[in-house]
Amino acid sequence: MGFSSPWMLLALGGAVVPLVIHLIGRQRAPRVDFAAVDYLLRSHRKVAQRVRLRHLLLLAVRMLLLATLALMVARPYRMAPVALLVGDGPSSVVLIVDDTASMRRLVGGEMLFARAKRRARKLVNDLSDEAEVAVVALSAPQGPLVQLTRDRREALHALARIEAGFGHAKLTGALSAARRILGRGAIGSRQVFIFSDLAAHSMDAGSMSTQARSVVPDVRVEAIDVAPANTANHAVVALSAKAAPLEGHRAMRIEARVCNHSREAVTLRPRLEVDDNYVARGRISLKAGTCGTKAFYHTFKRSGVHRAVVSIGRDSFEADDRRYLYLEVESPLRVLLINGDPSPLRHRDELFYLRAALETPSARQRPMVISVSDTAALEGAALATLDVVALCNVRGASAKASAALEAFVGRGGGLFITLGAHTDAGAFNAALGTLLPQPLRGGAGVVGSQAALHLGRVDERHPIFTKLALSAEGVVGLAKSRFFRTYRLKPAPERRGRALLSYDDGSPALVEGAVGEGRVLLLTTSVDREWTDLPIRPGYLPLMQQIVRYLGRAAAGGRHTEVLVGARRQVVVDASWDRVELRTPEGEHVLDRSALGSEGQLEVVVDTPGFYQLRAADPQGRWQSLDSLGFGANLDPAESRLDKGKIESSASVAAKVSQRPRRRVSLAHTLAFFVLLLLGAEALLTRHG
Repeated sequence: MGFSSPWMLLALGGAVVPLVIHLIGRQRAPRVDFAAVDYLLRSHRKVAQRVRLRHLLLLAVRMLLLATLALMVARPYRMAPVALLVGDGPSSVVLIVDDTASMRRLVGGEMLFARAKRRARKLVNDLSDEAEVAVVALSAPQGPLVQLTRDRREALHALARIEAGFGHAKLTGALSAARRILGRGAIGSRQVFIFSDLAAHSMDAGSMSTQARSVVPDVRVEAIDVAPANTANHAVVALSAKAAPLEGHRAMRIEARVCNHSREAVTLRPRLEVDDNYVARGRISLKAGTCGTKAFYHTFKRSGVHRAVVSIGRDSFEADDRRYLYLEVESPLRVLLINGDPSPLRHRDELFYLRAALETPSARQRPMVISVSDTAALEGAALATLDVVALCNVRGASAKASAALEAFVGRGGGLFITLGAHTDAGAFNAALGTLLPQPLRGGAGVVGSQAALHLGRVDERHPIFTKLALSAEGVVGLAKSRFFRTYRLKPAPERRGRALLSYDDGSPALVEGAVGEGRVLLLTTSVDREWTDLPIRPGYLPLMQQIVRYLGRAAAGGRHTEVLVGARRQVVVDASWDRVELRTPEGEHVLDRSALGSEGQLEVVVDTPGFYQLRAADPQGRWQSLDSLGFGANLDPAESRLDKGKIESSASVAAKVSQRPRRRVSLAHTLAFFVLLLLGAEALLTRHG
């Protein structure tokens, strides 16, 4: 032990003052016997011994109190070995805290990241008063504290602001940031401390020392390993899907790549979930340090976009035990056309124009498999294998056929209803009322050739029309179409029907409804030339194809690619939408129009594994799912390998204790606490005295 002000030890002489006063108080006056108080003296002798002991204790407390105060002003200290190689004089220190995904591993019920922050806080408290410190995060070297400061509270607050993420980062960026910080006004010795699990994936080729010397030469770099030597881990590192036509219609082969990053063989049981529903479980045995592929076959009930998750049993590093995939079921669209007005004359058949439009090949679009039947065959049709059913100019449907259609749509199928001369409003409403977006009203209205209706308002935000060319010449090239006979619809607010196309008199032309998970579109006129010349207009073919593809949930965005956590995903949303809702694994975020760029660009920060989904609302508050813009985000597979990187002794704190420097540790706070105890003891003894 030493003293910063040893000459103040002269004040220890004051500790004898209470003793001198006590000795003076012991001088006795001459004894004179007095009978009147003799009785009282005999009574006092019974407690005299106890009083004498209290006085001696009070004397000792006061002497210790004065001696302790004298020691405090002499500023005592002790020399203690420093756990980390921190000098005692002026120095500039940069702390690099690893906040990447592998630091989320649990060891002994504690996250490695929490352990790293605790070690970093201890280092800050161990720094001398003359030391300056800065704090940077490994994944975001631009913060949180890139200016050297002597304010310990500011450094501790900066450490508290760092949170463990799911991203992947190399050490080079943080070391470069440390070099810039130490190059601006650094004082004394310059040191960098890295608090990390020191996994090899965070380092470039070579050892830690080699990398540090190449980035921050002439700076001492110390690596503080907060992870145990056991680096065993199991992970799902890849997930993909492709069509499996031999397994049936809409069948997919979903492959999961699973790795055993440990020194022992293991048997894992991967689990497959589709659209939040458990569907299958498998088994895979892996030797030590090997990877394997587990394949699942699943038949989807409908085409379009789906969400798949493959998971394995949880281990100490849970972040890589699941993998997410947005997949598109791209089997040919199977469409059943119900002909309500067949004709031996091909060009007069109800389905002549519609079938020709649907069977016309379209570049980069899923092909369609078209089949034709009548209402009698509908009852026995295998609707489970279909994507879309079209009822064209039918009178109605039997109870059995209606129930089958309702079950088909409820499971996610698409239903297209067109009207004509054979349609009976009463029978139609009675048979298909639960499927209609709005019920039919009365009979078909005759407009007349001189006062034919034309198309008016179009819901340009709807997916059917976003892919069509809406020019000034008219709605998808149909502005000159004439409609001589149409059905009017009854108002039915409870049905929540949505008019996608309207005539120029305001009445609905194409109305959308929903039943269960499926979609229904009602066209209030015919699809042949009996009531309209629409089929001979240039926009008829793309319009019919878009209607059927929308009902069949054919994704318009193509295949979905994997996004790694830590990236920034650019999505383009139609800027005409009033609001956009982004649903992330952490919750829902509703963005107004001002959040979109001039071209409808939206930058999504991908910081958590899971699914990212979007939907949009028009000014009337009607929401539309944007399936083609969603994606799955996953952990970088590199984070799953927890093997230690190469650490040379010059860049490690594994030095011998005898080689560690020693620093002064003030004892003033300990003595101050002792003074408080002595003052309390004196007060207690005085009170009872």
